[in-house]
Amino acid sequence: MPNLLTKIEITSFCLLFFSLFLSKAGIYIGLSLLLLIQIYSFVRNKNFRKLVSHHHMLWGFIGLFCLGIASTLSMETKDAMTYFRKASILLVFPILYFQLRKTNNLRWAQVSLIAGLLVGLGNAFYELARVTEWNGQRITSFWDVGRWAECLGYSLAILIPLIFEHRNSFTKGKCLLYMILSVCCLIALVISGGRGPLLAITITSSLYLLLRSPKAFFTIALSLSAIFYVGKSFPPIEAVHQRISSIADVHHNDSNNARLVMWQNGFNFAKYNLANKPSEFFFGVGIEHFESKYRLFLDQSTNVQKMIDQTNGEVSFKDLHNTYLDLLVKIGAIYALAYMVIIVLMLKFFLMHKDHVSAWAYSGICLIITYGITSVFYTSGLEYQTTIFFSLVALCYARVNVELKQNE
Repeated sequence: MPNLLTKIEITSFCLLFFSLFLSKAGIYIGLSLLLLIQIYSFVRNKNFRKLVSHHHMLWGFIGLFCLGIASTLSMETKDAMTYFRKASILLVFPILYFQLRKTNNLRWAQVSLIAGLLVGLGNAFYELARVTEWNGQRITSFWDVGRWAECLGYSLAILIPLIFEHRNSFTKGKCLLYMILSVCCLIALVISGGRGPLLAITITSSLYLLLRSPKAFFTIALSLSAIFYVGKSFPPIEAVHQRISSIADVHHNDSNNARLVMWQNGFNFAKYNLANKPSEFFFGVGIEHFESKYRLFLDQSTNVQKMIDQTNGEVSFKDLHNTYLDLLVKIGAIYALAYMVIIVLMLKFFLMHKDHVSAWAYSGICLIITYGITSVFYTSGLEYQTTIFFSLVALCYARVNVELKQNE
């Protein structure tokens, strides 16, 4: 590759990974440049074409993208265009994987990712410093609170295994950096008020630590319990305790009640389509037409105003606050199933190699499990946070492959 193109490629990687926690525009520009470089390489490099043709996982992502296009083409053109714009995230993995296989690109991607995370965290703590007295207000950074919370959960999922798997081989400086980043991410996640990502990373990290470092798990669990017990009269700690406790409150918490109502009605909507409109069950009602068709179904099957009153207006008619259910209804059962299969296949890859390159393989495992749990509570399947997720998975995937090659 010409020297100029190599510099453009590295710059594009730096822009993309630096922007993951900061900017939509940076993500768009970085991915667009990398895609153009991929196309150039595919056209000019015979070995590259051969490499692409033999990589089944990458064709799985491309196949999923095409399946979504085929499903939405059965509706109006507007639905297909909306899907094309939103689901281009599925091309992130194929675009990134081949270019991240180059050690120099991988190193710059990691450095840029950490730099972007530091800037995002710095902005979050700056916003916190501007609050006169913090008593549970939701603090965000450059993304909205929901997306920012997801970013923090995914960051923790990668960092925790890197600390515990590499703690004896890392330099003290690098290990200390990862520890500081983890603590800052956890604090930022708590003050963001993102309960779904907080629950997800709690489950993921607990499972990981119980399997890989039980002593650390019990030490951390006892320490946090002591902090909450001793500081329960301190307003900020009490605010955190109440928010965490509210996760399990299905009787008095309007947000929780609204989610349960949306899941139930979304499931009933899918059942109705299966019984009465099989084509819409298998291929979806459409992204653009979802709200109108969903409201029509609710008008015929339930008391909409009563539902709104019961949840104090927290219920949404634009999505179902569950990635899997949302994809099932909007794009269809075939697509939703294929999407989950892709996630499971990626998880299988990391599980297969956890004993060979444990740190990054465990990071990949924790990342995917965290995403899987978070997606139960958030609608992320066609949003920017899934672009971030796939970019991080591609980074872990490339690191595992590079280390496997080095170990041969």
